[in-house]
Amino acid sequence: MRSPHAPDRHKALGWIMLAGGALMLLFWSLYLTGAMELGQHDPMIAAFESAFILADTALGFFLCASGWTLLRGNPRGPYLMVIAAAMSLYLGLLDLAFYAQAGLYASLTAGAAFELALNTICIVGGAICLRLGWKLMRVSQPASTRHPGIVPLRRRPDLEGTPNRWIGGAA
Repeated sequence: MRSPHAPDRHKALGWIMLAGGALMLLFWSLYLTGAMELGQHDPMIAAFESAFILADTALGFFLCASGWTLLRGNPRGPYLMVIAAAMSLYLGLLDLAFYAQAGLYASLTAGAAFELALNTICIVGGAICLRLGWKLMRVSQPASTRHPGIVPLRRRPDLEGTPNRWIGGAA
């Protein structure tokens, strides 16, 4: 049974996802304009960051798409949220590992503190939203279509009426 607060939860998560997309835009605006020192002077860091423009653009797209669909009550929202959360977690861990190894966090400048805060938001927020997104996906499925241990990816119409009509992977 669905919680009476589910639409409120979807709206709150939608705004959080949109805020994540805005934070991504803020980071790249600060980085590309040089408004904040984020290691642009170091050729190794500049090369590392420039490799992330496409990945971060994709993450920003999925953050905004999941936020928009969650706010509109679209059933695709939780699926898009899981994609954005997994990307956020992965990219945050890559950033953290690289910057820790490069020594950017050794002297906690304003730029390093900003980067560390973004990495923390990506990792912690990604993990939390990944869990919440999976939970929303499970709740949004009717109980009669759930199969324990299988994550549904698509329906097989030729198997309609059988217990294994979902094609997917282990949960």
